Amino acid sequence: MIFLAKLIKRLRKLSREGAPTRPTSARAIRRLQDAAIHEYAKSVRFIYISLSAVALLGCSDFRSQFEKVDPPEVPVIDSPRRARPVCYTKQSDNEIDFLEERSLDKSAHDYVTPTEKVSVSEWPPIDDDLDFENLDLAIDRQLQHFAKHPPTGTIQLGEDVYPLNWAIKSLEQIKKMVDGTRHCIASGNRDQCLAAYGQELKAKYAMYQPKLGPSDPRYGQKETALFTGYYTPLIHTTTAQSGKFSHPVYGLPSTNRDRTVGRVQIDFENRLAGKGLELYYGADIFELYIAHIQGSAHVVIDGDKSAGHFLNYAGTNAQHFQFISHYMVEKGYIKNDSIAAQREFLEAHPSMQKEIYQNCPSYVYFKATRSPPTGSIGVPVTENRSIATDSKYYGFKGLVSFISTTRPEENQNSNQSCDQVKFRPFSRFYLNQDTGGAIRGKARADLFFGEGDYAELAASNEVEKGNIYFLMLKR
Repeated sequence: MIFLAKLIKRLRKLSREGAPTRPTSARAIRRLQDAAIHEYAKSVRFIYISLSAVALLGCSDFRSQFEKVDPPEVPVIDSPRRARPVCYTKQSDNEIDFLEERSLDKSAHDYVTPTEKVSVSEWPPIDDDLDFENLDLAIDRQLQHFAKHPPTGTIQLGEDVYPLNWAIKSLEQIKKMVDGTRHCIASGNRDQCLAAYGQELKAKYAMYQPKLGPSDPRYGQKETALFTGYYTPLIHTTTAQSGKFSHPVYGLPSTNRDRTVGRVQIDFENRLAGKGLELYYGADIFELYIAHIQGSAHVVIDGDKSAGHFLNYAGTNAQHFQFISHYMVEKGYIKNDSIAAQREFLEAHPSMQKEIYQNCPSYVYFKATRSPPTGSIGVPVTENRSIATDSKYYGFKGLVSFISTTRPEENQNSNQSCDQVKFRPFSRFYLNQDTGGAIRGKARADLFFGEGDYAELAASNEVEKGNIYFLMLKR
């Protein structure tokens, strides 16, 4: 009966709270939506556990009413980012899917981050394995966004509070420093140039790191952050259905009835055909599936990649996502879960595709664009320079970050199993420009690897620990 008392108390609380008043900003709307979904999911889990406990305690009067009722489903949150990398372990699974209870920030500041200042003596070694290539492009894209949408308000990093427009000065200053360092590296000693850059950075910038508590993953560990990766896949298409190009790429349906149809009904039973939702037609259904995982794609039309056509995420059918590779390995269809192994089996056994794909009912809808994939604030993500973080903690996008972790080595066989992939340590500067439904936690980031063979390899295998820091120009 204790369980029932708690259940009734929670239901009364929800009833008293009712619906929130209409927020006045998009950010407030997103925060309220996130809080509502989380509270609903928490309540659903509590209700199901309570009813199960009642049944186990032998309360036959209550058990008879619920014994034929399936457990209620927790609502699926749309996300342009995949649930987890293609290669992952059960040990890392708990960290990737970690979900802690969070409440809306009641602080007077617009943004408050769970960070603490790093003393100069504890800064990590400063390096950039790409010698700052494309960092200026990422900064320029962010500055263009700020020029169109000037940031107002404040952000708290550690105990320091900055006006949001200070982030513009921070980006402008670091761009000048990066430009000078790149010229230095091109004409001088790389180590000396990086040492000088590091000293200037310490003199002009404050560094912050996530402040973790006992309930946070990796609390007390030397490497406090977990990194995964994403990329932009290529898909080969035509604008008209013909021959082998028979698989439609669909835009977002206007009705909920059409939108929530499952993958098998869409791809194999043509439930959305003829409704004017077709954007392109692909030759390889597996390519489309990979685009769904990544949430975007670079479109090759009639063999022409140079035209600059892209697919950006528009929404999902709100159904359960699961990698088809798990099913294929369990059934013995493939020996390893690499993308190459999956593709080879599916091409060799077309009659088994429906059976395999029905294990992933989730489906992603796209919108056709002429611009590269963008992050959560509409800024194009930059190859090897953009990251996605949890917007519940890092809602303000555009901060410079410094990351130290490991990544897959170049020039590896993409057909090898995940446990055979070789890794190398690296450090690099990024901009926090994106978010994702699976990127949860104070020390969690998704690294954007761009497009191409290496990007596919890296994004599919990156599940690595390391450290993440945020930088802001001193006032």
